Amino acid sequence: MISGLGIGGIWGLREGAKRPLVVSNARLRVNSILNSITRRATFMGNSAGVVGEQPALSVTVTYFIVRLALVYNVINSTLDSFRGKHDAFGGMAAGAITGALYKSTGMH
Repeated sequence: MISGLGIGGIWGLREGAKRPLVVSNARLRVNSILNSITRRATFMGNSAGVVGEQPALSVTVTYFIVRLALVYNVINSTLDSFRGKHDAFGGMAAGAITGALYKSTGMH
């Protein structure tokens, strides 16, 4: 990931320095370079981080994760509706209930 940031930074530096400006101004040139570095470094860093992660999840695992997220969201929305407010405590309770359901029913 760090190497991706470095490579993206160099790419952005080169891109920003070569970009033609309508008005030749040192502040605009520096801003153009910094914007390009920010755009390219984050792009390359994120791409390198994703490539360096574990292999792609199987369809079964992805389906399970989506199902678990849906269960959490239904419980969270139901708790918020009953309580009449949306806060962190409702989310924590929904997470605890979802986890308990996961362990007790063998959803996996």
